[in-house]
Amino acid sequence: YLAIQLQKIHDLFGLDWLRINSGYRTESHNKNVGGAKNSFHLYGRAADISQQCLNVNKFYQLILEAVKLGFIPDGEILKYDTFVHYAPQFDVKHFKYNDIRFQSLINKNKTFVKKCRTHDYTPF
Repeated sequence: YLAIQLQKIHDLFGLDWLRINSGYRTESHNKNVGGAKNSFHLYGRAADISQQCLNVNKFYQLILEAVKLGFIPDGEILKYDTFVHYAPQFDVKHFKYNDIRFQSLINKNKTFVKKCRTHDYTPF
């Protein structure tokens, strides 16, 4: 489920690549990096992500806007100095990647998608 949402972020923003700084963690690794005791990383339900072409503030705002427009599910979305932590809530309507609903959202929000893909988007 997490991989589907990460693929949506990658494709929606037209990114050359999406860097996953951290995904699944063992308990010992999570403890070594100072992760929360019940971190979603322990269950493979969170990823710390970044993108070279976008600074972390812009990337964070784009992810929030994508949630607001319904492209990806809400969840635990936290901005750190060099990455964004994303742990999506499970939502059946976001389970499939290339479904009609996702395509209709892209068509409905062409301006947002176009600006994302040219990295020329200033939200709000």
